[in-house]
Amino acid sequence: MRPYCATFLTFFGYCAGAVRLSALSKFGIIYVFTHDSIGLGEDGPTHQPVETLESMRCIPNLNVWRPADSNEMSAAYASGLQNYTTPTVICCSRSTVPGLFGSSIEKAGRGAYIAVDTPDDEKSSSPDLILVSTGSEVGFCVQAAETLLKDHGIATRVVSMPCQEIFLAQPS
Repeated sequence: MRPYCATFLTFFGYCAGAVRLSALSKFGIIYVFTHDSIGLGEDGPTHQPVETLESMRCIPNLNVWRPADSNEMSAAYASGLQNYTTPTVICCSRSTVPGLFGSSIEKAGRGAYIAVDTPDDEKSSSPDLILVSTGSEVGFCVQAAETLLKDHGIATRVVSMPCQEIFLAQPS
């Protein structure tokens, strides 16, 4: 049995002290924050401050997940259930997000992975541009990469980084 807390992401400010204390105390609580949106949503402009995610990422011993699809969501929950001494924050989008071609629970479990690579027929395997994104914005980056290649010949790699802390904790 694992404790969890769930509310709208915009209310993180009210519980930031409790989240920080659970991280410093090494309590493996799972926090589910919904309606993650810093852009224009289905119901108009959001009221979520843009610094919310970065203020979470500044808390030591806290894994902040921002899944872009169902595989990444599964990886976030698996990580939360496996980490008994590290709290896990899962920020869920309020929008419908497309599945990422080539995503997997295993890849997402590493914290970051190449979601879209440059085409094999491009100049080389080295991209002209790399876009790193999280959450619902990964889909927009995939669309941008397609447009950049088609309209401007810019080979673009898209990296999905659902959990920066997990990625940075890996050995190089």
